[in-house]
Amino acid sequence: MILYIVRHGDPDYAHDSLTEKGFEQAERLSLRMARKNIDDFYVSPLGRAKRTVEPTLRRVNKEAKVLDWIREFPANVNNEPFRDELGEEPKSLCPWDIPDWYWKRFPESFSPTEWQKVPVFRDSKVPQVYESTKESLWELLGTYGLQSDGNLFRAAPSYDPEKRIAFFCHQGMGLALVSILTCTPLPVAFMNYFLSPSSVTKVEFRPTRGRTDLISAKVMYLGDLSHLSVTKD
Repeated sequence: MILYIVRHGDPDYAHDSLTEKGFEQAERLSLRMARKNIDDFYVSPLGRAKRTVEPTLRRVNKEAKVLDWIREFPANVNNEPFRDELGEEPKSLCPWDIPDWYWKRFPESFSPTEWQKVPVFRDSKVPQVYESTKESLWELLGTYGLQSDGNLFRAAPSYDPEKRIAFFCHQGMGLALVSILTCTPLPVAFMNYFLSPSSVTKVEFRPTRGRTDLISAKVMYLGDLSHLSVTKD
């Protein structure tokens, strides 16, 4: 099974839509995604994600199901722990905008089981949103025959390895999904990876070596923009 995680095109945040550049990106993206033989499309309820998927849906004559839980990661942090060094007043920050040097001060940032204890997450809802997202993702994948088994998946009789699905969502949420699927600590995903507007990330679910019944998620490519070099038809 394959999951494509697609970030929306260049955003017009003021109107929750796309810029002229973003609409052009969405059109070029549609040429690529229409060739993927995607069975099911899922989209964030936010306008910039919906505008991005629309050209693809027109090309393949399909509809997308809106999933509220793949909206942009709905939990911020306060920059109080590092505001003096940044010279900024206290304000709310997206957790993926936290400076890399802050994460690297804390060994917990690199632990799959301890990252929630990094001080910046104190009094924030980031850990709770992460767990809620994980539960929702596991539930959805369960409908495709992938049942959570610790850090792996167990293939149910209904599992179809040829199935292809796509999420059209956002930078923070996309990185959180990658973190969950690969058991990568969330701070590691935030400090090391970036999803550009209209980029595509491909995750394949593959049997583990010697165990066809146990499935793991493999990132085949992350944040790919090759469609932007393709000439429109």
